[in-house]
Amino acid sequence: MFRYAEEAEQSVLRRLGLVDHEGRYPRRRVEADYQVLPRFDDELDVRIRPEHVGTTSITWRWEIEQDGERCVSGTTLAVHVDAEGRSTPLSEAVRERLLGQ
Repeated sequence: MFRYAEEAEQSVLRRLGLVDHEGRYPRRRVEADYQVLPRFDDELDVRIRPEHVGTTSITWRWEIEQDGERCVSGTTLAVHVDAEGRSTPLSEAVRERLLGQ
């Protein structure tokens, strides 16, 4: 399920034009609550949104559903880091795009 959430996050970043932005966004924390365990090859819907945009991090809230029933919900905390791996502030352009989406 974490891979599905990560793919959805990348899709949002791509749509907002933030994929090639300077810096990386490694995960600091990932949590999931399973309500129903999907089966192999089930068709799933994934929704994701930035729940909180901090100075150096983004908390993503995501849900995975099957046929309108929530299977898994979770959060991902991603920290913006520079080339040396140190946390660094998000640019105003990135913050505006995330908050305005």
